[in-house]
Amino acid sequence: MLKEVNEGATAYGITVHDDVKAYLVGKERMESILETLRILSNREAVQILRDYESGQLALHALDEVGE
Repeated sequence: MLKEVNEGATAYGITVHDDVKAYLVGKERMESILETLRILSNREAVQILRDYESGQLALHALDEVGE
């Protein structure tokens, strides 16, 4: 199971009497989840993401930006 969760996006729910009590996820996936939570807990970052998704903010490559 450890090999499966660490090599792919597989996750396992650990149950007691058919009720999920915990999850087994790989290290990289858990780090990604924690990073997402950290970003989403930052109001300014969330607003920037919303502005980008709504088209109010555009990203450009550095070589496109004037000096």
